[in-house]
Amino acid sequence: MYHTNYHTHTSFCDGKGKPEDYFKAAESRGLLALGFSSHAPLPYKNDWTMKERDLPAYREAVETLKRTSEKLDIYLGLEIDYLPPHLTPADERFQPLDFTIGAVHVVEDAARHTFHEIDGHPKDYKACIELFGGIQPFVEWYYRQVAQMCRETPPTIVAHLDLIKKNNQRNEFFTEEEPWYRNAVASCLDVIAEVGSLLEVNTGGLARKCISTIYPSPWILRLARERDIPLVLSSDAHDPAQVDFAFDEAVALMKEAGYTKVYALLGGEWIERPLE
Repeated sequence: MYHTNYHTHTSFCDGKGKPEDYFKAAESRGLLALGFSSHAPLPYKNDWTMKERDLPAYREAVETLKRTSEKLDIYLGLEIDYLPPHLTPADERFQPLDFTIGAVHVVEDAARHTFHEIDGHPKDYKACIELFGGIQPFVEWYYRQVAQMCRETPPTIVAHLDLIKKNNQRNEFFTEEEPWYRNAVASCLDVIAEVGSLLEVNTGGLARKCISTIYPSPWILRLARERDIPLVLSSDAHDPAQVDFAFDEAVALMKEAGYTKVYALLGGEWIERPLE
């Protein structure tokens, strides 16, 4: 089975291995295309995003692979956080790119001049809950923020839509059956459908053993299908061995949700391909 992956992190950010290591892995597994998407720099010190000074080297490394690859399509992208006013997926300083992946990883506490990572350490998650005065307003803010990103600065791909569940694996804070949660997700999906961004089916949480399910949850995929939201398959690889991690499982879930096609960037154009 041939697939593509456009969500790839190397040692330029929080991944392991150089771009050429991922290239070799993708080629050996028969992928048709590989897109690189290092985390764009953020306005505070951290250990998971690219440094501003490394952007030129990152761009050159990927462009070199693009020039020398004979069979495998190579694409240059970035995973860019929506964190206004600091940066958005539409930030011109990162252009030109072949595609953008938009995400919301961070909450800014402007009063204290601090940042908290939604999918980071549980203490950060709890700090976010405290900042918003409860789990429901925090989660509802998160989905509104994703929707606002899509409405104002639509990325090519919306990353791991329900990332908010990563620190809730034991349903400690909420359950996905709660009406307020489902309403927040549905409202966000309405905006994604309106703007036409691709929704990512992401196996990265499984690959890194962070969660036991794929992003997004199967019921969310069914809601996406009802809205005819186009999908793209990705592994969110942080290791060369993960370039096609659990793709068969992801495809099965997409089919169960009623999808028969998935989008791929091939020959420089986004096209529909049948789910195989």
